[in-house]
Amino acid sequence: MDSFNPLRVIPPPAQTVLLDLENGDPAGSPDRPQLCRFDQGSPHWRIAWIAPVAEASSATAAIQEVARVASSQLKITADPTRAASAASSDAYIVLELLEGSGAARAPALLAEAALAADPEFEDETYALEIRHGRVAVTAPRPVGLFYGIQTLRQLLDTARTDSAGGGASMEASASTVIELPAVMVRDGPRFPWRGLLLDCVRHFQPTPLILDLLDWLAYHKLNVLHWHVTDDQGWRLPIASQPRLAEVGGADGVYTAADVEAVIRRAAELHVRVVPEVELPGHCVAALAAYAELGCSRGPYVVPHGQWGVFDDVFCAGREATFAFLGEVLHDVARATGVVDGGRDGGKGGGFLHLGGDEVPRTRWDACEDCRARVVSEGLSGIGAGDKLQTYFIRRATGLALSPAVGGARRLVAWGEVMDDGGLAGGLLPAGVAPGVLAVQSWRGMAAAREALRRGHSAITSPKAHCYLNYPLSRLDLRLAYAFEPVPEGEEEDDAKAGATINGRGIVLGSEACIWSERAPPESIPGKVFPRLVAIATKVWAPKAVNEAISFEEFLELVRGVHGRRLAGLGIVCGDGMSD
Repeated sequence: MDSFNPLRVIPPPAQTVLLDLENGDPAGSPDRPQLCRFDQGSPHWRIAWIAPVAEASSATAAIQEVARVASSQLKITADPTRAASAASSDAYIVLELLEGSGAARAPALLAEAALAADPEFEDETYALEIRHGRVAVTAPRPVGLFYGIQTLRQLLDTARTDSAGGGASMEASASTVIELPAVMVRDGPRFPWRGLLLDCVRHFQPTPLILDLLDWLAYHKLNVLHWHVTDDQGWRLPIASQPRLAEVGGADGVYTAADVEAVIRRAAELHVRVVPEVELPGHCVAALAAYAELGCSRGPYVVPHGQWGVFDDVFCAGREATFAFLGEVLHDVARATGVVDGGRDGGKGGGFLHLGGDEVPRTRWDACEDCRARVVSEGLSGIGAGDKLQTYFIRRATGLALSPAVGGARRLVAWGEVMDDGGLAGGLLPAGVAPGVLAVQSWRGMAAAREALRRGHSAITSPKAHCYLNYPLSRLDLRLAYAFEPVPEGEEEDDAKAGATINGRGIVLGSEACIWSERAPPESIPGKVFPRLVAIATKVWAPKAVNEAISFEEFLELVRGVHGRRLAGLGIVCGDGMSD
């Protein structure tokens, strides 16, 4: 689109493409737009909305919810009536949901955006137009309206003349005037999966921090919180059917049902998908300490608080009691964390459940009579028997997780080690399940992602060299984070983003940054995550060509300027990502 030029009046958000209407309006409007002024005087700014008349009441409710959240974020009033009369009025932010499902209208908003046909992911494109006295956001889906508001927040934060005011708000002192140039933004994501893993086990992360983190993710248009809540050092979720998990594994911190509900509710408001992870068959010492009969040696086991690394003790693959236990756990976790709706507001739930699968020693299995018997009975003997046994275990777990009566998940994620399957026939999923239902999260590099794509699985890339934000800056600084490319080398971009079907060749859904908390107590999380997460967010939202056009030196200047001021306004204390 030749008419899309960089906005010269204020630095643009790194994730958006702005059109300076002062220097050319593609719609051919002959007028010369003026600055749009936001202030505390009269008239007060309000949010109004336009929903398609033909759409179901659910669409109306969804757009009203976006208006409610936006009014809270911008600290202005949401008009409770339809906005047809406000469409030409000054001092209104008008949210308009386009007619129909959005598939036919999306190219008019942004032809270059990756629009996955996968039903698990919505069209997130939007258009934002700022003119004298009026702001309009249009989108095919409510989530696009929400992201249009986030871009408006970013623009306001950038243009705010009262630097002491900070924050993402139009509220200011009577003397403060915020001026925005007239612009058109047409925007959409490169990938549908843009996330952050938060480890709440090695150090327990309090609920208020998670709620703040959700706000920060949404502000940067990230839409997945990978909630790591079980591991060797603890079990953080209450499980009604297995109460000792929280009693023993959560002795140093456990979330209440009210905590979990608050996280899920806030995430839904901010269009963030919560993906809980239940580690299996390894990283489970806390669970074994509660139920020793599930381990190969039968215990006793002790929760290794403050001890890091990989432990030999894993779930016994030879005992049926293990799978009965996991079925009950997956059932309760999926319903508590919104993987299935559980009756919540009639929604369909987040859909994805992470099953771990990483760093599973074979030591205990090799010495276990039950596991050796399982190897024989399932025909897993020979070279790679341990890898085959893990594949068998994962296949049993995926069957439980996908069963509507048990886990109820629609899609699954597992770490890259599940690709080390020992060549076992039948794969990682129950018979008849399309391989794309499982996304493989590649963290040791990109090899697992490549193999997953070859086998028809989806892929999520989180290579530790670029995405592990728990690493010190001496090992992973902002330059390395910004050098990240989500698509494995040698894979075609169009293939990776098209997402036309989950039954054919695998696709790259997107990427996650990770913050493991062995050395990350709660007070350190914001400063470790930012500003490196801004670099990752830019890579998964903006088109590759846009990222390649911005050198690291230019990006660093933005981090030290625009992004740094925005982060400070959000209450995040961090450096420039280059030195501690």
